[in-house]
Amino acid sequence: MKYLSVSRLALVGATVAVLFSSPQHHAYAQSNPVDDTQRLTPTLVLKLQEMQSRFEKKEVGEFDMKHILNIFTAIDDKEAEELKRLTGDFKHNYILRLGLGVHYLFKAEQVRGDADWTSLPVETREKALTHLRNSERELRASMELSRQPYFSIFHLMHISMLSQRPVETHDLYRQADRFSSDTVLVRNRYAISLTPRWGGDYKELIAFIARIRKERGSPSTVNQLVAIYEADFGHTLEEHGQSDEASVHFHRALNLGKDIGGSFTKDYLGVPLHYVCRASRNLAACP
Repeated sequence: MKYLSVSRLALVGATVAVLFSSPQHHAYAQSNPVDDTQRLTPTLVLKLQEMQSRFEKKEVGEFDMKHILNIFTAIDDKEAEELKRLTGDFKHNYILRLGLGVHYLFKAEQVRGDADWTSLPVETREKALTHLRNSERELRASMELSRQPYFSIFHLMHISMLSQRPVETHDLYRQADRFSSDTVLVRNRYAISLTPRWGGDYKELIAFIARIRKERGSPSTVNQLVAIYEADFGHTLEEHGQSDEASVHFHRALNLGKDIGGSFTKDYLGVPLHYVCRASRNLAACP
């Protein structure tokens, strides 16, 4: 395998080095790079595969693994072509196929932007859908290459949500849940799929939160789901011109975000942050 000389992929090697040297990982820890000279070499691919193996053994947290995979959203077109070539040469490499799937999904979202699919110009929509189909192809292929293709499922759930396939989203959630009873990322994504803006219903979301609380939900797990609900419900109220009522729910979400800590607020509470903090309604509530 030839070296993949991609400057923005250098962060992968640095982050892997940090994670390999750290025995424990906070749920929302963000690893810092310590060396920017590594590239996606055969040695680094092996390290990434070892990371996947350690993840399957619960020695590496899902947030650390997600942080590693996010690097595939940073590659440019030239780097992506090289990644495609490597993936073609090593079709049975889980990390490469997963990484390419993540890259295509990011490209689809980048093309779509914040617009609704139906409002996109035809050419733009077709370009985004092509990326989405390519992502789904790679992610589904990667499913067969790992005993626990957790992140394949995580990203396929996003595709099923974008494609308005709620039954498939539910099935993927149940499949991931069989791997582990503490699948925070997948559980949070499933909660988001139950909101009305994704074709769900708040009653469904509230019932889901209650079930998790009763069955096995730790306080942190339940608080994350409640924060997601509060943020989205506040967003709905804001969209209907009920700003005062929305503000109550936004503050509840942000207060929960503070208790949860780490990058949760940044990852999930962008709307409350926008309305409460950037609109300067109450800077004291901001992280």
